[in-house]
Amino acid sequence: MFWVASAPLSGTGRVNVSPKVNEGTFHIIDENRVWYEDLTGSGVETISHLREPDNGRISILFHAFEGSPAIVRIYGTGTVYEYGTPEYDTFLSSVYTDNASLIDENQVLRRPGSRAIILVDILQVMTTCGWSVPYYEFKSYRTKLHDWAENLESHDTPFTAPSISSHQHSEGDTKSDKNLADLLAKGSMKSWWFSRNSHSIDGLPGLLGAFGIDGVLNSTRHYPGHAVAAVDKASVESEKVTESRRVRRSFILGVISGLTLSVGVTLTLASYANMTPTLNSRLR
Repeated sequence: MFWVASAPLSGTGRVNVSPKVNEGTFHIIDENRVWYEDLTGSGVETISHLREPDNGRISILFHAFEGSPAIVRIYGTGTVYEYGTPEYDTFLSSVYTDNASLIDENQVLRRPGSRAIILVDILQVMTTCGWSVPYYEFKSYRTKLHDWAENLESHDTPFTAPSISSHQHSEGDTKSDKNLADLLAKGSMKSWWFSRNSHSIDGLPGLLGAFGIDGVLNSTRHYPGHAVAAVDKASVESEKVTESRRVRRSFILGVISGLTLSVGVTLTLASYANMTPTLNSRLR
């Protein structure tokens, strides 16, 4: 079990921490590089943060639940290789299998829902005591994510995606988004990537290849710049305005609370000052 932390460059962006609990998904290349298989989930925060220009920051944390206490932190910069790219295929087979003979041969095979390889170039490794981490007894792995992803992938079907020349997408144009969404099989993995994994909650681009056909990516998105995505520009701008209002409201409430505390302390000190001569006279 390990934890992955990342964040956008924006000071108001959400810092993300994700648990990773899938046996055999973390791998060590050498003392300078590690990688793990990123499985499909409800969000796409880590991928979005790593792909943000001038970002790429990532931290990985391991800690012991049994035996001697220990914490290991890996600080580095991450690179995303999506399913269907040649780089992805250098790390994983593109086909999932339960064939024990292949697994026994130490071949690394794709799991259902695998959407990317996260390669981390290590900047620093730090170990700490971990004395406050409690003991936990491992019972078993959960299979729900595996079963869910397997079901979604069983509904993926080939389709003919429009080329860039025939798919001229302009800012604010949501019609082409809907047309592309209609090409995806309902309840399929690619449909999930399109609707849930194309942007982070802060509006940063996530998966670029949600329109892959049988492992081949189609250039139906335009990066950098506006993306064909389920989250349109108006939604992103609305979220930014809402966040700005939250920050202002928190600041105002903080100022009011500070003034209230200051007045309370002042009144208390003044009351104490008035009482001091009376107490002194009684003590005499």
